[in-house]
Amino acid sequence: MAEYQPPRGMKDIVPDEMERRKWIYTNIRNVLDSYGYSEVATTELEMWDTLAAKAGEDNLGEVYDFKDKGDRRLALRFDLTCGIARMVAGMRTPKPIKLYAIGNAWRYDAPQKGRYRCFTQWDVELFGTDSTAADAEIISLSSDILKSLGLDFEVRINNRKLVENIFSYLKIDKKLYSGAMRTVDKIPKLSEYDILEEFKNAGISKSQAISLLEVLGRKGKPKDLILILRKEFKVDKKIQESIDTLENLFANLGKECILDLSIVRGIGYYTGIVFEAFDPKEEKLGSLFAGGRFDGLVGVYGKEDMPAVGVGGGIERLLEVMGQKNAFDNLKRPKSVFIAPINDNVRPYAKNVATSMRKNGFVTELDLTGRNLKKQFDYANKKGFSFVAVIGDKEEEEKCFMLRDMVSGKEKKMTL
Repeated sequence: MAEYQPPRGMKDIVPDEMERRKWIYTNIRNVLDSYGYSEVATTELEMWDTLAAKAGEDNLGEVYDFKDKGDRRLALRFDLTCGIARMVAGMRTPKPIKLYAIGNAWRYDAPQKGRYRCFTQWDVELFGTDSTAADAEIISLSSDILKSLGLDFEVRINNRKLVENIFSYLKIDKKLYSGAMRTVDKIPKLSEYDILEEFKNAGISKSQAISLLEVLGRKGKPKDLILILRKEFKVDKKIQESIDTLENLFANLGKECILDLSIVRGIGYYTGIVFEAFDPKEEKLGSLFAGGRFDGLVGVYGKEDMPAVGVGGGIERLLEVMGQKNAFDNLKRPKSVFIAPINDNVRPYAKNVATSMRKNGFVTELDLTGRNLKKQFDYANKKGFSFVAVIGDKEEEEKCFMLRDMVSGKEKKMTL
């Protein structure tokens, strides 16, 4: 007999994991609702052209795509941003437009720890303002989400315009910017030799590559690095303006934020401020959230362009990091009651008790199997119920039930 399994890189979500996910979703929604963002849901299946318009070469290589029965080329979304930008392009609503979504995305990538081909993202987008205050709000609310989950993290921030202006200062051909950006993004992950080889393969000269690595390999306290950059590039007006943007941004952010000049983000639609958050002790898992400014994306999908900044994070990585930190050990579960009728005659009354308990906010399950009382208690214990309500003929007659605390073992007579 064949063993049926999910496709490679995909998995089913069992009840225990779903409980943890729901807790994470609730924390995310609570933070984003408190900032005044509205939840939306875009289609998981997009026209190929929608994703190809601004996805970037690397992402398009990982897209699940196919033709439907009408010979139209379709694709599963690789993130939530493109779909939300497409949706916003057709909206007529006061600006700024503040939206978020939680949903699945797909990438044909190499499966590994904390990374799947089908994964769940939380995504936040702010449209209609180019103020650094908007970038700061997106970074702050993302940080608040991780804080609500009890995680330690560091947010690494950069400005792609600064990097492009440094390319220009070093007289790198604009045609090489895309390949150079992809290499800069790998600086924290590869050796100096490998980075220089990557730059060489991207068409960058050795002297340019050495200069890029020297400048863009830095990270640290914003105030210190900004001072160094201002001195090194004091004659370049565009670089100074890019530094101004960073300085204004950091003035509105917390101490968990640092300047990392290698952060450029690999997706092609980013245009300005970019950032990623990491758990310093679990960097191999990748970023806990990442995002940036993408001012040209909405205009791709509609007549009117508008500035935008957003962030996204993977639920699977949060689950992995939180599991390693035993963050779910103290997960507060709702009070739950298992209703245990002694015989079938009292089942209608037991059902009334269950209805009453649910109305009073208890998660309540009524035995459906007709098992004896011992087996019902065994089941309730294995499922982790807070209480068991025992109902027999006497309890029905007196309109009451015996409630046992499954932790202390104490029993108390309760009236309906």
